[in-house]
Amino acid sequence: MNCVLIYQPALTAAIQYPVGRFRSSRATGSVRLSQPRFDLVCHFARLFANLGELGCHITELQRQIRAVHRVDEASQRLEAIPGIGPLSASALVASIGDARAFKNGRQLAAWMGLVPLQNSSGGNTRLLGISKRGDSYLRTLLIHGARSVLLAAARKPTKLAG
Repeated sequence: MNCVLIYQPALTAAIQYPVGRFRSSRATGSVRLSQPRFDLVCHFARLFANLGELGCHITELQRQIRAVHRVDEASQRLEAIPGIGPLSASALVASIGDARAFKNGRQLAAWMGLVPLQNSSGGNTRLLGISKRGDSYLRTLLIHGARSVLLAAARKPTKLAG
């Protein structure tokens, strides 16, 4: 359990609050003060209430994204790819729009910033890291999806892995 510590010369406060998406929604938060200050307790009570409201807003937005995803054919086709869920598929469809605007997958990858930077001179080709151009949010979703697929493949070999 994480603790937020506040130190002022005549006041020490510790607020225990569990970390994590699911644990924090069930937490009430406890405040221990060595010298009680009502204004500080009220301030933290408001912060905890705001945190709960944000959790409700996030849940509602996730529900709306799933509802849009269920009726969008392109989004559902993208979700069939391992590592892409409803959020990633909806974000890809919203950002890319019509994928036929790109000649091939390499152009789409370059637009998203997933191709390596190239520094070539005189026949010497040097490929650097990914270019980081394009939409960083999409790139982050795709990279995290790829990491989850790699972790799942390492834990449980599939028929494709041999």
